[in-house]
Amino acid sequence: SYQTCSPEPPDRPAAEVYEAAASYLRSARGVIEATALARSSESCALRADQSLCPCNTCSRSDTWGGQVDFSRVGTIEADRGSSAEQSSAICMAETVATSFMATAANEAGSTFDRVGYQYFADQATGSYTQWPQEDKCSWSSRYEPRFKDWYTAGATGPKDVVIVMDTSGSMSGTRADKALAAANRVLDTLSWRDFANIVLYTHEIKAVYCDSMMPVTEENRVAMQTWLASQKLDRGGTDFAKAMDRAVEVINTSVGVGRTSMCQKVIMFITDGTSDFGDDAFTRVRQASQAFNIVLFTYALGDSANSEVAKRLACENNGIFYPVTDDDDLPRVMAEYYKYFAQGWEMCTPG
Repeated sequence: SYQTCSPEPPDRPAAEVYEAAASYLRSARGVIEATALARSSESCALRADQSLCPCNTCSRSDTWGGQVDFSRVGTIEADRGSSAEQSSAICMAETVATSFMATAANEAGSTFDRVGYQYFADQATGSYTQWPQEDKCSWSSRYEPRFKDWYTAGATGPKDVVIVMDTSGSMSGTRADKALAAANRVLDTLSWRDFANIVLYTHEIKAVYCDSMMPVTEENRVAMQTWLASQKLDRGGTDFAKAMDRAVEVINTSVGVGRTSMCQKVIMFITDGTSDFGDDAFTRVRQASQAFNIVLFTYALGDSANSEVAKRLACENNGIFYPVTDDDDLPRVMAEYYKYFAQGWEMCTPG
């Protein structure tokens, strides 16, 4: 990834740059996958000189804005996963380092005045590896690369996401805070290739961010999160059917005006309440799911939520139902939606 640009015309045709990047990615992927298979029984441990915190061999680079060692690849070792998974992650980091260094030798230049990173994150543990080695002690000890937009973009491909949030009277206090944090966390996982919208509902449609989905550029992401923070989340009753109908309408409108990734479509439905939801409503959602290839994830928050309806909505529409207690980490549960696509759902290319 490159963080710098120049007003000068590029010295390489775009198609050539694309093919070079694709070739480097294939090389890195190949050694990672081969290591995961061949080294399954080998034990690897992170050495001190491989760490991103601290980086004892790093020196200040004003161009890069930090302490950097261009001759090394560094890793942040995660404390998640089993000991075998942690060992496997380090083994993969060690072998991909060779690929990263070869790419850097071809592309970085002798003065390293073009800022560009290569990085890899492990699904099982959340460990993170990058070239160049850089002091990352300023990062939180719980840095989670799997919830970053670059990771979920790679794991899921382009997608359209509609977050449908219950804002009724029971969604107050801690539940409201968790729902807001969860929606923000999901938005943080999206990239410019994705489109998103937010529907807030009670016994009626309380607010919709936009009539159609919006591309999740950084500017639009901040605008959606700012808008969401300004909304009240503890008023009124609950009507699931109106909420689902509005979410489908958003998708239908978006497809009609071309505001779509032209790939996977996801509705993330959150509630802590109950509502009538007849067979005709289930049929409408199912027909829309089939017409637009919609995956429905539902989250029943607390003991009073209508789990029966939420579960049926998910199960009839290619999705997953999540019963979430008040003690559970709702933001993390919702942000892990990417695992569904990473573990078996066929990704598509816009077209």
